[in-house]
Formats: sequence, structure tokens, C-alpha cells
Amino acid sequence: MLDGPTKDSPSRLAIDLRDALGLTQEELAAALGVDKRTLSRIEMREIELAGPMLAALELLSRISVADVPRTLEELARHHLAQEGGGEIPALLEKSSASLEKLLLQLPQSRREAMRGAPLGRLVASLWEAGRPWVYWATRARADLPTTSDLAKRHGIICRPLFTDRGEPQPYLFRLRPGDDVLLCYDEVPAAWFRIRRGDEPPVRIELDRPVSDLAGILVRLPPILSFIPQESELGRVLRQADYRLLDNSPPGRRTSGRFFSALRVEPSRRALPLGGPEPRARGSRFAITPFGARAPG
Repeated sequence: MLDGPTKDSPSRLAIDLRDALGLTQEELAAALGVDKRTLSRIEMREIELAGPMLAALELLSRISVADVPRTLEELARHHLAQEGGGEIPALLEKSSASLEKLLLQLPQSRREAMRGAPLGRLVASLWEAGRPWVYWATRARADLPTTSDLAKRHGIICRPLFTDRGEPQPYLFRLRPGDDVLLCYDEVPAAWFRIRRGDEPPVRIELDRPVSDLAGILVRLPPILSFIPQESELGRVLRQADYRLLDNSPPGRRTSGRFFSALRVEPSRRALPLGGPEPRARGSRFAITPFGARAPG
């Protein structure tokens, strides 16, 4: 078993390796010979990672960093041939570029040695103290002073637990206490924060719009959220700032049992990146993405 990235749960292995390789669920699923839905359910902890898929990922984590991209492409070619053919995803190029970015986070004296080390060791060495993410705040809700004050003074970055379609925000299952989050406002870096252990979910939550499996989501979700009652003093601040409740509905007159959800954070000691993070992919609506340092020049 891989020590660093999987200490929380075996299902973290799929998440940690996919993040390191910079692949979509569909691309990693193609390399493993499974369907995207299976991988998605593993990452959202609906099912546990086990059996041949766990063995394949553990084997991948033991392959040297330099050899992983070629191995992924060969695996995808093998599985597609078994299924009767198809277009092979650009796994070699994408995973090579992602791993190079990870290596650049290491001191120059360690980079070449780490190319020959197992992929799992690279991931563990970079993320043992928490991995970095970017939170993309915009003026669609609160202004920068309010957003910063909520994070620094109240220790929260407010975000609905569910999307406007009633599905859980997918990235929330990839976060964990100890991870660092760079707060950006309208694409400009503002400050680093570290995710703290969140609250126990409220016993009773009232919803104003249908959502998918609230009870199951709350059980599987990593302990990273705070739940702020709409009727509390802080809840009134969030309502005034035009934030939405955890089910992504706007606050209304009914307040009993209704909560805002927010990442529980504290200031981090990370230094702001000189070049800023890489921008989100064009058209992306994800509020949180893995941090990638912008290439110099």
C-alpha cells in the first residue's frame, strides 16, 4: 500500500494519482480499462477502491516517475484493443507535463533523483504536509474585502455543498484537512489558507430545493466544512453578501434548519507564487482546482 497519499482511505489512491498525472476521470479510466462512472463513484466514496483496480493503481504508484507516462499509454492501447479499438487519449503528453510541474516544486538537487523514484514517493514527498489548491472567488458574490475578512477573521470560505443541479460539488471529495488553498479574486492571488477540520453536520437540515442523497453525502464527505445557521449573526452577514445556502438556494424568510456551508480555513504560511497560478481552463466552472504554478517567462 502506498504510504503518503493513501493514509486517509484506499480510495484516495485514485484521487492522488489522478491529480499528480493531471488526467481527467475519463482518461485515467481508459488507462485502467474501467468506465468513467466507476472511477467517479470511487472518488466520491460511493464505493470503495478494491480488487484488480486497487492492484493496478498500487502497481502504477511503484513505477518510476520517468516511466509512468509511457506505461499509461501502453495500458490504454491494450484496453482499447481488447474492446475493439478506439482513439487513444493523449496520456503521454498530459501526464508528462503534469509530472514535470510537480518535479519543479522540488529543490533542483532532488529533481533528477526523483525521476527514477516511484511515483508514489514523489506524490508523498510533495503532499505529506497538504497539497495546494486554488479557490477562484469572483465578484458574483461578495467583494474582495468581505471575502478576505470572512476567511481571516471568521475562518470560512463560503461555498454551497451542492451545485445548482442538486449534485454535490465534486472537488469537495478531493480535499482534506491540512491542504493549502490559494484564494484568488477575479484571477488575482490574494492569500494562502490552510483547510482545518470542520464541524459535525447538523442533526436537522431543511432544504429548499431537491438534492442528491444528502445523508449519504454528509457521511462520505471529508471533515472540511463548517455549517453556519442562516439565522445566526454570521449567517446574516453571508445573506447580506448574497451567498447561497448549502443546497444552492438563495436565503429566504424561512430560516429554521437552513445552513450555509463553507470550507473551514486558517491563514497558511505559504508564500504567494511569483507568477500566480495557472488560469482555469477556458469555460471551467469549478470553483476549486489543483494548484499549478504558472511557468516563468
